[in-house]
Amino acid sequence: MKNIIIIFLAVFYFQFAYAIPDPGIPDTVRVDSVTAYPGGTVTLPVYFYNDESISMAEIVLKHDTNYLILDSFTLAGGRLSYIPDSTVYFRNSGSLLDLSIYDFSENIDPGNGLFCNLFFTTKLAAAGRTIIIDSGFFPPISRTMFSDSTGISSIYPRIVNGYITVQDAAPAFDSVWVDTVIGAPGQTVEVKVYGKNEDNISAINLALT
Repeated sequence: MKNIIIIFLAVFYFQFAYAIPDPGIPDTVRVDSVTAYPGGTVTLPVYFYNDESISMAEIVLKHDTNYLILDSFTLAGGRLSYIPDSTVYFRNSGSLLDLSIYDFSENIDPGNGLFCNLFFTTKLAAAGRTIIIDSGFFPPISRTMFSDSTGISSIYPRIVNGYITVQDAAPAFDSVWVDTVIGAPGQTVEVKVYGKNEDNISAINLALT
């Protein structure tokens, strides 16, 4: 019996000594929320937080193809911009995208910041709508997940969904337009004036009647 206890303690010590502890703070993937115009392009940032070193990070997201077209993505300016193209895997099918980033040599250090930027084109039918960017499952088993520094254990982060709010269509790409409101005599009304410009401008002069 004593020998069995000693063997059990030795095995327990080995597992404890070589296990990689998780600090216990929920890892997170957060999709930003942005505003766009129908028929235009929009940049949607995706952020992630990991509380321990990881060897792989994967995001699987879905969007409504009735209103959005996924154009491309970039890692530039984010925490993973140093990753070589050879360990970046991307696939896009219908409403689903799957982006996997691997770093088996040095691992991805704990931290918080930009994962990637996604670029969408909004369809004209999206005017006045808010489209959710949600977590998804890419058949057969791919989903948003991290791998620990050993590449053995999977970590499933908390997902914070994002939105693309598409405003009503502007009259033209460079334009000014005014709300239509109804008021009664003696009543104060608020009339909003909107503008859209495609290029940088240094001044705005409005002449309204």
